[in-house]
Amino acid sequence: MEIGYTPDQQDLLQSALDAMQDHKGVERRAKTTYGICAFFVGLLLYATFGKQGLSLAAVLCGAASSLLLLAAFPLLVRLMLRRHVKKLAGQESGRQAMLPRTVSLSGQVLKIKGETFQKVYPLDAIKRVERQREYLQITAGKEGTFSIPLRIFESEDQRRRFIDELSSRAGK
Repeated sequence: MEIGYTPDQQDLLQSALDAMQDHKGVERRAKTTYGICAFFVGLLLYATFGKQGLSLAAVLCGAASSLLLLAAFPLLVRLMLRRHVKKLAGQESGRQAMLPRTVSLSGQVLKIKGETFQKVYPLDAIKRVERQREYLQITAGKEGTFSIPLRIFESEDQRRRFIDELSSRAGK
């Protein structure tokens, strides 16, 4: 089974989010750094507009600002990546990333091939196949996680056959 498609900016954004998910250490360090910075910003704001000195209220203000930032972290990452993808789309490397490609499932491999690259994933390396919103998210061991847009399938039947075939042959 071979299916061709042309990625768009949303697909690049999803790819960046997949990469972020694969590198939990990067996400954890970013959350820690931003959380500490937000804590001190909360302390400074309290000290500037409230009473001088360190008090329980100042610490609570710092903690509240950290919690607010950490709660908003996924949204902030998505906004930053969306802005980066828009900028990238105007550059040559971004245009290269949006060239047509094919996804094929044959033999014991899943192959994604574009004009300038070819990625081959042995089916026994695929650990997880999961439908998430508008994407089929595939985790392939050390290769990481990548997404295939569900819009590339001509019909629901073709989509279901591809997912069933991939799922039945993955990790075996």
